[in-house]
Amino acid sequence: MSTIIHMSKAYSIVNVSVKDKENLDYSLDVIMEGLEDIYRNFNFDNNNENRKRVDNLIEKSLEVPEGTLLLAKADQNIIGYSFSGKRVNEITGLRYPFIYALWVHPDWRAKFVGVRLLEKNIQLLEQRGFKLVAAQVNYNNKIKETFAPRFKFEPNSLIYTLSLADKKENEIDS
Repeated sequence: MSTIIHMSKAYSIVNVSVKDKENLDYSLDVIMEGLEDIYRNFNFDNNNENRKRVDNLIEKSLEVPEGTLLLAKADQNIIGYSFSGKRVNEITGLRYPFIYALWVHPDWRAKFVGVRLLEKNIQLLEQRGFKLVAAQVNYNNKIKETFAPRFKFEPNSLIYTLSLADKKENEIDS
């Protein structure tokens, strides 16, 4: 754990392991809050089914070398987090770490908390011998203009989505 002081506010970055059940249980509420914020355009909510899915993803992720869960804490409150897990390219078979989420509480944004979380996450993955890390960023998230160039992330592909629920019958040209 490292303590960082920014503008007279101290916070620390805690690396959570799968054995650290107390921090895992404690962090799920904040993780869900952050995911609701990140995925607000996708109608993601903090229901029991989603909580169970996210809890399982985090626990499963922490059991593999690609997995990390980092908590930024100030006065024992979680002010941000980052977590990664394993991805496998189904065509090439390449296995690599994938950053599922990076979130900072609105009161702590623009104070380098997200930068420190991402730095630590990348550092841990480098120490584990990985040469590549990927992350998905929502199209309207300004992180792609700030974090991506700062850390030298490069666009690799675009994923387009089409809501079929909003399409009227016969609206799609043949």
